[in-house]
Amino acid sequence: MANKQEILTEENKVLEFSIIKKPQPLLKSIVSLFYEIYLVKGKSAEFTVDGERLTAKEGCIVAIPPLTPYSCSFQASDKVVQIKIGEKYASRFFEHSTGKVLPFLLDDAPFNTTLLNNMFSLFFDEDFTEHERLAFSETFFSKTAKHYGVKNKENKGDSQTAEIVRYIYENYEKDITLETLAKEFCVSKMVLSRKLSKTLGADLRKFVGDVRVRAYVKMRADKKYSKTTSIELAYKCGFKSYGTFYRAYKRYGE
Repeated sequence: MANKQEILTEENKVLEFSIIKKPQPLLKSIVSLFYEIYLVKGKSAEFTVDGERLTAKEGCIVAIPPLTPYSCSFQASDKVVQIKIGEKYASRFFEHSTGKVLPFLLDDAPFNTTLLNNMFSLFFDEDFTEHERLAFSETFFSKTAKHYGVKNKENKGDSQTAEIVRYIYENYEKDITLETLAKEFCVSKMVLSRKLSKTLGADLRKFVGDVRVRAYVKMRADKKYSKTTSIELAYKCGFKSYGTFYRAYKRYGE
């Protein structure tokens, strides 16, 4: 990713902007704690959101609610703008639209371009204030909901599941299995397995592997780890062997 500006990165307070310029193969098992917004600036991009296959053409937005499994694929000619809106900044929308989410595919290109282009400059303003952060998210959700409407949210997760997903993202370097999670959250393995399968839409082992690979890719791009070998970084991210890392990395497809 390039031109990345992390505005605020405290837990549940993320408001992050990125431009994805390099091709991305099909990424699977993505389940975010944030509202993920993708604006397609290239020819098209393919998404599968909660089992629904979508083709987002130039100017389309794909809006993915928290704890919703999705995959995506971008081609070499694509440029995709990604915005992550954390819990704090999406809370007003959820309060005013209880049990509702935005449609996954927002396909009015002129409206989308006008809505977002007027706000992008904020992400590169060093004096971007808390008031402007809140105004950005509130404007996005209110105008988008007014234009496209909202739809019922599928009840695939609960507060405990959200905490478990958050725990995985924050502790990926630890030993994470059904057994360790069941012990950590005082729930039976059978109940936990059902919860996670329903929410993640993927095997826990693969999901954890994907989280670790994304952490590895981020660390590898950090100058702080320029002298650290790939296998050392893999171990730092929780992989127990090079073979396990290689299989997960190959699935990630970078």
